[in-house]
Amino acid sequence: MQVNTRVSENLFIENLVKNFTRSPFQVNGLQESDAELIRLDGTSTILAVTTDSISEEISSGLYDDFRQAGWMAVMINLSDLAAVGAVPLGLVMQETLPVEIKEQDIMNIQMGIHNAVQACGTYILGGDTNRGRSIMLGGTALGIISDGKPMTRKGCSPGDILCTTGKPGLGNAYAFEKLFIPADKRTITYLPKAKLQEGYLIKQFASACIDSSDGFVAALDQLMRVNGCGFRLFADTEVFTAQEALALASATGTGAEVFLSAIHGDFELVFTVPSGRAEELAQYEKAGGFSIIKIGEVIEEPAIEFLIKGKKRKPDTGYIRNLYEHYAENPGGYLNELNAAWNNS
Repeated sequence: MQVNTRVSENLFIENLVKNFTRSPFQVNGLQESDAELIRLDGTSTILAVTTDSISEEISSGLYDDFRQAGWMAVMINLSDLAAVGAVPLGLVMQETLPVEIKEQDIMNIQMGIHNAVQACGTYILGGDTNRGRSIMLGGTALGIISDGKPMTRKGCSPGDILCTTGKPGLGNAYAFEKLFIPADKRTITYLPKAKLQEGYLIKQFASACIDSSDGFVAALDQLMRVNGCGFRLFADTEVFTAQEALALASATGTGAEVFLSAIHGDFELVFTVPSGRAEELAQYEKAGGFSIIKIGEVIEEPAIEFLIKGKKRKPDTGYIRNLYEHYAENPGGYLNELNAAWNNS
């Protein structure tokens, strides 16, 4: 089965930028990289630039701890630098805050921002503040790729090995708890850290890379579309799904694959490596003190083949990605439709 449902977000972005002239110094094509890649004139050095913000996550209560909100405003941007293998120079922040916000809440946001850049060994370079009806925290992260060889989403070929820096599903498990589980019964802490060190090492081996900030299925689907090939996962989804997600799946009767499919991601790196370099990567991985999980392989067919309780499934991942825009105000309906999409695959 060839999966061909167009992704609404991709179409929206294509329409937004269709009249823009791209810089002659820009290395990456549209949607081919987590960060924009600009070759500095007269050098081999590439400047990586990315921008992102959080607002709905705060207003919905998903991030109701202001230190967590500040932390996330930093990490969503640094994760994009990690996915291209850039060394961060720092961030420029943008904060829109209501007049009535408490001083302590403002200070907690700043502490979260401070803690995040400290954890990643980088800096806040400046920023801008505004007043508005609701809180919006955003940033622009800058990084350097001094050897001029970035990772992008494009470049994998059939036979390459599919890997991830960590088990996916934690981000969606956290969101599930916040939306459906009483506060006194929640157990999941969510403060993901951008995989900057891993990205810098992986860059030497990867043929393609993307972060999983929009969820694991979305990451695979985007790689599939950019490269025109698909993926076959070696192991059952329960083998490589985060334990927190598996525990929730068991307790609530929800399919574990749902925690791979929803849009609140994990900020892991999902990448491919030519099969001939997998052992070499394993040696560097051990020296770097972190683990790489090999979960599948690249195939010619532009589809994603999962193994769920021993059965092969090829869900329409474009359809799955499009579900959220129809159920953004109805989390229960979104959950039901995700389950149905997998049951019908």
